[in-house]
Amino acid sequence: RRAASADVLVGTHGAGLVNAFFMKAGSSLIEVRPYRFEGSWPDKYFRAMSALEKKVHYWQVSSGSPRLSIPQPPLNVSVWEARDHAVILQWHSLQAWYC
Repeated sequence: RRAASADVLVGTHGAGLVNAFFMKAGSSLIEVRPYRFEGSWPDKYFRAMSALEKKVHYWQVSSGSPRLSIPQPPLNVSVWEARDHAVILQWHSLQAWYC
């Protein structure tokens, strides 16, 4: 129910983002991805599905530094290993980007 009334849903890559499909037309989904979690495999999910739906605007924010991931991965972390890292994201940086 909360997703249906939200204008913006922010979350890390994972099953919880499926709630975006209950959001009203014109709302936004912001997917936050850990360092080096990029490419065709991660894009198959929410980016591709939101493109089919064309109801919710999809935005992707990638942490560009391993220092923003918990635990901090090596610089050459694989996409597969990167998926399980949490992301440190200061709200004011996201707010400034989105607003």
